[in-house]
Amino acid sequence: MTNARFHVPPPRDEPHLSCAPGAPERRALKGELARLAGQQIESPLVIGGREVRAGRFAEVRMPHRHGQVLARCRQARTNDKAGSPANLMRWISPRAIREGFVPPLEVRFPCQEEP
Repeated sequence: MTNARFHVPPPRDEPHLSCAPGAPERRALKGELARLAGQQIESPLVIGGREVRAGRFAEVRMPHRHGQVLARCRQARTNDKAGSPANLMRWISPRAIREGFVPPLEVRFPCQEEP
């Protein structure tokens, strides 16, 4: 049991839509889900900001209907990489970590803010 008072503000990023039976929003949602279930898309494999179109395909299936394929996506191979070993060392070398580290000057937590 907690002694705190919780106040969760209502979401402001999306309008509140009703999903009650017979509501137009529910009909529109069901129509869009049926349209998406009827098509199959190909999801690209993106490595290092570029699309890789080689490799085997994997099927993405509906979680509640395993017989329905939603999309096909590429699987990465062992020779698909984001860069050379020198590029990898640039990010993990102790010198790069030491030179790139900027310590924070002041750390403030939300509980320290004044009301």
